[in-house]
Amino acid sequence: MDNYLKIIQKHKQEFNIAPEQFFFVPGRINLIGEHIDYVGGTVLPMQTKMGIYAGASRAHIDSLLFNFNYDELCSIEAISSYNGSKNWQDYSSAVFNYYQSRYAANTKIHLTIYSDLPIGAGLSSSAAYIILLSKAIIQFNELQIDAKEIADNAILIENNYLGVKCGIMDAYAIALSSPHQLLKLNCLTKQIELIPLNLGKYQLVIINTKKPRTLATTAYNERVSACQAIENTLNKSWQYITIEDVVYSTLTDDLKKKAMHILTENSRVKLALTALDDADFETLGKLLYASHSSLQFNYEVSCNELDFVVNHLKNSASCMGARMMGAGFGGCCIALLATSAFQEISQDLTTVYFKMFQVHLDFYSV
Repeated sequence: MDNYLKIIQKHKQEFNIAPEQFFFVPGRINLIGEHIDYVGGTVLPMQTKMGIYAGASRAHIDSLLFNFNYDELCSIEAISSYNGSKNWQDYSSAVFNYYQSRYAANTKIHLTIYSDLPIGAGLSSSAAYIILLSKAIIQFNELQIDAKEIADNAILIENNYLGVKCGIMDAYAIALSSPHQLLKLNCLTKQIELIPLNLGKYQLVIINTKKPRTLATTAYNERVSACQAIENTLNKSWQYITIEDVVYSTLTDDLKKKAMHILTENSRVKLALTALDDADFETLGKLLYASHSSLQFNYEVSCNELDFVVNHLKNSASCMGARMMGAGFGGCCIALLATSAFQEISQDLTTVYFKMFQVHLDFYSV
């Protein structure tokens, strides 16, 4: 059934009225440039086909949200303060409270929400949800807020209301990117450039390991703190830190490894841009593999399931490159595959992965 049709039917059932407005916000993937947005690096995210949908109508007493994926209804007024559990109700409360306190956005809304983004897979479902609610609040309160301000607001909500020390990539990629284009984003200056993506006979595929990212939030915040400790020890901001600074420093071995990932990943993004410009997909693939290796051994945010997928794909001549994507410790890999070999590769990988982990992989075409 069409997503919007499902929303209309459920909205009528829950609220006795048809939606007045519809909203869609995509998820995001990141081609390369992982764990460097919060140190001001340059990243290359883009939209996904999948995303979060909503139908909305004006309410009279309080704001009620029905979440199709959880089959749950919540009242914003009943959860008027964030309690730290980071479930979908808490995210909802954080967004509504933020816009009420900053913009006096007090119009009551009924929302029916449906997502085809896999939750917790590293496709930025949380940032997409925040931006979806933001757009609905903005529309019904007739606020004049542009896409960049929406993205900046989403970052503040995650940082200050929800305690996630995220960088700017997710929110900017979702709010400011366009279909079929990479968003070259300088996370220090916030300068953006849209780059058309033409992969010729290849395609980008997301592979969901189904491994829950139980350590991702805690470890993510720990990595952010480690990067701040490196800056403090070297008495330099990341834009001025060099490999020589790290090698000859008094940093612990662990912090040196973390620093080497940041510095080499920044270099890989620059090389990837050149490879894309030259349509050099062999080099681009090697950079993806190198990124994964650094995330696995230097930054230590991978896991057995992610490593298994990437290592198995290395055996296929039709896979140019692959790496883990997102915060890590589970979630998804991104792979650059020959389009003609997708079925063969996906069937083979599904078989061997199930034998190893007793879990069926999911594949999503970008």
